[in-house]
Amino acid sequence: MKEVRRKVCPTCKKPIQSEMVNSKFRPFCSEQCKLIDLGHWLDGTFSIPSQDQLSEEDVESVVRHHQQKELGEDQETDFSGDPNNPDAKKDELS
Repeated sequence: MKEVRRKVCPTCKKPIQSEMVNSKFRPFCSEQCKLIDLGHWLDGTFSIPSQDQLSEEDVESVVRHHQQKELGEDQETDFSGDPNNPDAKKDELS
């Protein structure tokens, strides 16, 4: 017999009702729990270990990009100076 796993909110651990499974807050039960989780990521409580360190400039660039995207000002970003961008290498060869 297949085991049925109950879905719970990762923040408050309350059971998620079946009608909430496809909610816009998924996997959280509410916007409040979603924002609490986001706050933990932003203040460094939650993190993913990495050996690569981002410079302050890189972090600011990512933040600006996401802020523009949220405001609907998403414009083509110039990553031509980014060594990880394959298009930048094409430009250098031209």
